[in-house]
Amino acid sequence: MIKRKSVFERVEEDKKVLALVTKGKSDDETKIMLCHCRYYKLGRYKKLNKEERLLYDFLNKNGLSARTMYKHFTALSHPQNIRELLHKKEISIANACSRAFALTKMREGNTSKELMTEIKNIVGGLEWKGLNKIQI
Repeated sequence: MIKRKSVFERVEEDKKVLALVTKGKSDDETKIMLCHCRYYKLGRYKKLNKEERLLYDFLNKNGLSARTMYKHFTALSHPQNIRELLHKKEISIANACSRAFALTKMREGNTSKELMTEIKNIVGGLEWKGLNKIQI
């Protein structure tokens, strides 16, 4: 039986492979470069800078996928509880991404809910004239 590697082991392997091209870059910068390469390949991103072009050519020459590597690097930015589940291999990368997205939306939802209640209090305190009149 082949032991499946965790996402974080794959990220370390990806870093070793990309070490020549992404020297001195942080994980976030590398992730952004991989994202640009992916969208360039899809035709959504029109122009790559010099470093991104080197990375794009390196990936193509070695038969590597910018999309897969990008997915691995996004696991580093997930919340701690999701990273622990990924490390234990209890959830997949796709499941981790959807959970992180839902968590972000939930946090933003609380902020928007507070904003709506504040607007409701302001508008509710206003006096509306002519609302009870019926026009025929």
